Amino acid sequence: MSEPIPPTGPELTQGVPFGDIPDGGMLVGQAAGEPVLLVRRGQDVWAVAAACGHWGAPLADGIVVDC
Repeated sequence: MSEPIPPTGPELTQGVPFGDIPDGGMLVGQAAGEPVLLVRRGQDVWAVAAACGHWGAPLADGIVVDC
């Protein structure tokens, strides 16, 4: 199991410019002190926990496939 991911990046509850999230890419931020990963495909954006629920590994180290 990985060490917990510390919250980094912008406070997402304050909003983030859409252009800061690359199309097909990710942006790591935080919401209320919890690490969050934003994933964008075209005009759609998803927010998920920044760590794998099974092993705690950082999802930002992976790749985006078929959102």
